[in-house]
Amino acid sequence: MVHSVAIALGFGPLPAIRAGEGLQEEGLMSTARFLRLASAAFVLALWIDRADAQEITGTISGTVTDEQGQVLPGATVTAMDERTSYSRAGVTDAKGNFLFSVMPPGTYTLRVEMANFRTVERKRNVLSPSERLSLGTIRLTVGLGESIVVEASGARVNTEETQHSGLITSQQIEQVQTKGRDVTSLMRLVPGVRYEDTVESLGESFGTLVPQVSGMRRDWNHITVDGVLGNEVGQTNRMAQNINLDAVSEVRVLLNTFRAEYGRTGGAHIEIISKGGDSQYRGNAYYYGRNDHLNANDFSNNRAGRVRPRYRFNTYGF
Repeated sequence: MVHSVAIALGFGPLPAIRAGEGLQEEGLMSTARFLRLASAAFVLALWIDRADAQEITGTISGTVTDEQGQVLPGATVTAMDERTSYSRAGVTDAKGNFLFSVMPPGTYTLRVEMANFRTVERKRNVLSPSERLSLGTIRLTVGLGESIVVEASGARVNTEETQHSGLITSQQIEQVQTKGRDVTSLMRLVPGVRYEDTVESLGESFGTLVPQVSGMRRDWNHITVDGVLGNEVGQTNRMAQNINLDAVSEVRVLLNTFRAEYGRTGGAHIEIISKGGDSQYRGNAYYYGRNDHLNANDFSNNRAGRVRPRYRFNTYGF
């Protein structure tokens, strides 16, 4: 996928306009041509940004049948985000299949309705970034005035997804403490990511070093934050898009067997998704303190008779 396009337009000074030489018309044509090229470049840049932003979206699919396993075309299927109440509706095709594409990551409730059949709701269907979520077969039973509610729980095998990836959820981010409160330190929780020491502070000096994944070089990893390139331009082995740890919703690390849209580099594709608003107002305040008075002296300092070095960090915010 193309992530950036540079278009250089060179033009010199317009020729002097003199009566009788027809240069005025030529100058106007040159200006019009330049405006057309500039407009085309602007539209192309918007299209590329939109294509990049769609990397974090996913799809939800499934099949609707009756009790005997016969497909039900024309059934109304509604997908609603449980956090934001955002919803999309559609109908099943001639084969009873439905598909919702370009869906933001989140937890969805699927509602299936059809005349002369009981309504079925399937709750807590988690859609991760760039995932193809298959709900399999949803069976409707004959009846009126009743609804069947099914709540998803436990591990589920997604038969539509071929990519091998690791996921760090918002609950894990809240429960696992990190010294420098940098999201790159949590990536070592994913299988295949090399274990490294926690960074001292968010972003460090020139961006945080990206961990090595599956034995590949750091420079080969591709990082996006909400679909926007997160690698440092001059040093691709560093992450330049610093994001507050409390603002991270989830992190997905694509390890191998990528789909075509992730062919930019040979390493891992790391997707960081930020939190969004919902129907409830909430917030938090925090303070993380590190002080040398709370630390023990190391063996080398004790042997040499040296005191503990000064080590104090005060990290707070809201």
